[in-house]
Amino acid sequence: MTAPDAAIRARRKLTNKLIAAHEAARLRPFFASDVKLIVGDGALILGVDDVIAAFAAQFAEPGFVSYLRE
Repeated sequence: MTAPDAAIRARRKLTNKLIAAHEAARLRPFFASDVKLIVGDGALILGVDDVIAAFAAQFAEPGFVSYLRE
């Protein structure tokens, strides 16, 4: 059986890989349908569709490279 902290690290590693590959749609399974996400500037994003759209918009920005979730 995988320890909870190891499972969390494995999921985080996968999401980092998807972020680096700019694959917004593949992030969907990591969020509940009614997710509430507060982003770095304090804005609130409600619902998985809007969260995925925000990732896609961020990935489409010309200067966006990647970031690493720790």
